[in-house]
Amino acid sequence: PAVFSAGFFLRDISWNWREGAKPNTHLSREQMDQVEQLPWFANCLGTWQANWNLYSPTVEDKIQWLCKLCPEQPPTQASKLDVPEELVPGRSPAVFSAGFFLRDISWNWREGAKPRTHLSREQM
Repeated sequence: PAVFSAGFFLRDISWNWREGAKPNTHLSREQMDQVEQLPWFANCLGTWQANWNLYSPTVEDKIQWLCKLCPEQPPTQASKLDVPEELVPGRSPAVFSAGFFLRDISWNWREGAKPRTHLSREQM
Protein backbone atom coordinates (compact mmCIF):
# COMPACT_ATOMS: atom_id res chain seq x y z
CA PRO A 1 0.00 0.00 0.00
CA ALA A 2 1.04 3.58 -0.61
CA VAL A 3 2.04 5.72 2.36
CA PHE A 4 0.93 9.35 2.47
CA SER A 5 2.99 11.53 4.80
CA ALA A 6 0.48 14.32 5.33
CA GLY A 7 2.84 16.37 7.51
CA PHE A 8 5.59 16.37 4.89
CA PHE A 9 3.06 17.22 2.18
CA LEU A 10 1.69 20.10 4.24
CA ARG A 11 5.20 21.42 4.80
CA ASP A 12 5.92 21.20 1.07
CA ILE A 13 2.75 22.99 0.00
CA SER A 14 3.06 25.68 2.70
CA TRP A 15 5.43 27.64 0.47
CA ASN A 16 2.55 28.32 -1.93
CA TRP A 17 1.27 30.91 0.57
CA ARG A 18 4.61 32.68 1.05
CA GLU A 19 5.20 35.70 -1.17
CA GLY A 20 8.15 35.21 -3.53
CA ALA A 21 8.79 31.59 -2.50
CA LYS A 22 9.47 28.75 -4.91
CA PRO A 23 7.47 25.81 -3.57
CA ASN A 24 8.68 22.25 -4.13
CA THR A 25 5.06 21.23 -4.64
CA HIS A 26 3.26 23.90 -6.64
CA LEU A 27 -0.51 24.27 -6.22
CA SER A 28 -2.88 26.01 -8.59
CA ARG A 29 -5.06 28.79 -7.22
CA GLU A 30 -7.99 26.35 -7.32
CA GLN A 31 -6.06 23.78 -5.27
CA MET A 32 -5.03 26.46 -2.77
CA ASP A 33 -8.70 27.47 -2.43
CA GLN A 34 -9.59 23.85 -1.67
CA VAL A 35 -6.96 23.61 1.07
CA GLU A 36 -8.07 26.96 2.51
CA GLN A 37 -11.56 25.50 3.06
CA LEU A 38 -10.23 23.01 5.63
CA PRO A 39 -11.48 24.13 9.08
CA TRP A 40 -8.00 23.96 10.67
CA PHE A 41 -6.13 25.67 7.84
CA ALA A 42 -6.44 29.29 9.06
CA ASN A 43 -4.63 28.38 12.31
CA CYS A 44 -1.98 26.51 10.35
CA LEU A 45 -1.42 29.46 8.02
CA GLY A 46 -1.14 31.82 11.00
CA THR A 47 1.58 29.62 12.50
CA TRP A 48 3.47 29.55 9.20
CA GLN A 49 3.27 33.32 8.85
CA ALA A 50 4.57 33.83 12.39
CA ASN A 51 7.48 31.46 11.66
CA TRP A 52 8.27 33.17 8.36
CA ASN A 53 8.98 36.35 10.31
CA LEU A 54 11.54 34.60 12.50
CA TYR A 55 15.22 34.15 11.72
CA SER A 56 15.60 31.85 8.77
CA PRO A 57 18.98 30.11 8.83
CA THR A 58 20.89 29.71 5.60
CA VAL A 59 22.04 26.37 4.23
CA GLU A 60 25.53 27.39 5.32
CA ASP A 61 24.25 27.95 8.89
CA LYS A 62 22.63 24.51 8.90
CA ILE A 63 25.77 22.82 7.60
CA GLN A 64 27.77 24.45 10.41
CA TRP A 65 25.17 23.36 12.97
CA LEU A 66 25.11 19.78 11.65
CA CYS A 67 28.91 19.55 11.86
CA LYS A 68 29.11 21.15 15.33
CA LEU A 69 26.08 19.46 16.93
CA CYS A 70 26.41 15.98 15.41
CA PRO A 71 30.17 15.32 15.12
CA GLU A 72 30.08 11.66 16.18
CA GLN A 73 26.73 10.23 15.07
CA PRO A 74 24.08 11.17 12.53
CA PRO A 75 20.88 12.68 13.90
CA THR A 76 17.67 10.71 13.90
CA GLN A 77 14.90 11.87 11.55
CA ALA A 78 12.96 13.44 14.43
CA SER A 79 15.99 15.10 16.10
CA LYS A 80 15.32 18.65 17.21
CA LEU A 81 18.50 20.14 18.62
CA ASP A 82 18.87 23.38 20.56
CA VAL A 83 21.40 25.56 18.78
CA PRO A 84 23.73 27.26 21.28
CA GLU A 85 23.81 31.04 21.28
CA GLU A 86 27.41 31.12 20.01
CA LEU A 87 26.22 29.54 16.75
CA VAL A 88 23.47 32.17 16.28
CA PRO A 89 25.23 35.37 17.43
CA GLY A 90 22.92 38.31 17.95
CA ARG A 91 19.78 36.23 17.45
CA SER A 92 17.41 34.36 19.70
CA PRO A 93 18.21 30.68 20.26
CA ALA A 94 17.19 28.36 17.46
CA VAL A 95 15.95 24.81 17.25
CA PHE A 96 17.45 22.75 14.44
CA SER A 97 15.64 19.82 12.83
CA ALA A 98 18.94 18.10 12.08
CA GLY A 99 17.44 14.81 10.88
CA PHE A 100 15.16 16.52 8.37
CA PHE A 101 18.05 18.65 7.12
CA LEU A 102 20.23 15.56 6.67
CA ARG A 103 17.40 13.86 4.77
CA ASP A 104 16.91 16.94 2.58
CA ILE A 105 20.60 17.21 1.63
CA SER A 106 21.21 13.46 1.26
CA TRP A 107 19.88 13.49 -2.29
CA ASN A 108 22.84 15.65 -3.38
CA TRP A 109 24.95 12.49 -3.44
CA ARG A 110 22.55 10.52 -5.63
CA GLU A 111 23.09 10.75 -9.36
CA GLY A 112 20.17 12.34 -11.19
CA ALA A 113 18.19 13.11 -8.01
CA LYS A 114 16.46 16.39 -7.25
CA PRO A 115 17.36 17.24 -3.65
CA ARG A 116 15.06 19.36 -1.51
CA THR A 117 18.09 21.37 -0.39
CA HIS A 118 20.76 21.88 -3.02
CA LEU A 119 24.40 22.01 -1.97
CA SER A 120 27.28 23.49 -3.91
CA ARG A 121 30.30 21.29 -4.59
CA GLU A 122 32.16 23.16 -1.83
CA GLN A 123 29.38 22.48 0.68
CA MET A 124 29.42 18.78 -0.08
